[in-house]
Amino acid sequence: MDTMLNSGANMPKAIRTKRADTKVARAARIFSQMANYSRSMVIQRFQKELDLTEKGASTYYQNCRKTAGLVGGRDTAASK
Repeated sequence: MDTMLNSGANMPKAIRTKRADTKVARAARIFSQMANYSRSMVIQRFQKELDLTEKGASTYYQNCRKTAGLVGGRDTAASK
């Protein structure tokens, strides 16, 4: 029961506290540290350190690129 209370599973989003070391946060750190490395090397590191499948690591890589503003498209600065 204590686990459910601490996890925030039943709490409104506004009340939940943010976790400091999520997979997304760790992926962002890895991505920034490996800015000059190839996509495949970053994905391999995501797989190893974040325990992701190849497809999961690829998704995290793309999301990191999007967050960093490195993906073109209608709504990004790259297309303006």
